[in-house]
Amino acid sequence: MAAGGAAETGRFIDLVAKLKGLGSVLRDRWIWLDLPALLVVVAAVYAGIRGQAGRIAPQAAAAAALTALAFLLLPFTLLGSAYADLRLLPFAFAVALAGLNPKEGAPVRAIALAGLAFFLVRTLATATSFALYDADWQRELVALDHLPRGARVFALVGDSCDQPWAHSRRTHLPAFATARRAAFANDQWRMEGAPLLSVKVPAGYFAHDPSQISVVQPCPHDPNLLPRADALTDFPHNLFTHVWLIDAPIPPHAAAGLTLVWKQGGSALYAVDRSASRLPAGAAPQ
Repeated sequence: MAAGGAAETGRFIDLVAKLKGLGSVLRDRWIWLDLPALLVVVAAVYAGIRGQAGRIAPQAAAAAALTALAFLLLPFTLLGSAYADLRLLPFAFAVALAGLNPKEGAPVRAIALAGLAFFLVRTLATATSFALYDADWQRELVALDHLPRGARVFALVGDSCDQPWAHSRRTHLPAFATARRAAFANDQWRMEGAPLLSVKVPAGYFAHDPSQISVVQPCPHDPNLLPRADALTDFPHNLFTHVWLIDAPIPPHAAAGLTLVWKQGGSALYAVDRSASRLPAGAAPQ
């Protein structure tokens, strides 16, 4: 178990992040579908507030308002957990929608059919999206068939500084190495007192999230992300047995000290020549 300790709390009243969070309530894969769906939800709640064709039940309105207030007052990071405030916003909308009551004489049948159509479209879209994510994950997880149990894996997951609407959802895919192969992977969260596992690999920066997020060039908005070439040069080779690249292609010369075990497209698994240590144990990039 991880020892208790102080955890980070910060970014109070970050209005830019909160506005982005509002626009991402139904964010999944297709912006042309997700944003119009959000507008439908907002319009329905607004109509309930205005009393057009119906009203929100007082209990639901109070619960939704309190949840929205908590969203506004909570910081972005609470006790080491990011997106603490944004996680509440979908519940505020859900409670408000659940409390909608049609007015006397309102076209109840039409409203019910519209709600059912919305539900079916979103459910079908979400199921399709998750099927695509699953197929992508299954392709990447073939690498684990070539990974010995108990390995120490330095993973790099390809990403970019400009986040697209449809995120790959691969950021913590290396954790499957822990679940399926009893291996260590460097995507463990660094939150004091929160993780159920403690990290004993003294690799400093390279033992924790976000060292697994691999970008080609430095990101101005996030200096914690180390460019791929620097990460491959600086990680302590003597502390890891394998390098797992997930959609993070590298030129041949960048694989010095690594032996290819498995490759598929831009993903690969390498065995590490542990005698080729480039960095003292526990050191972090400058």
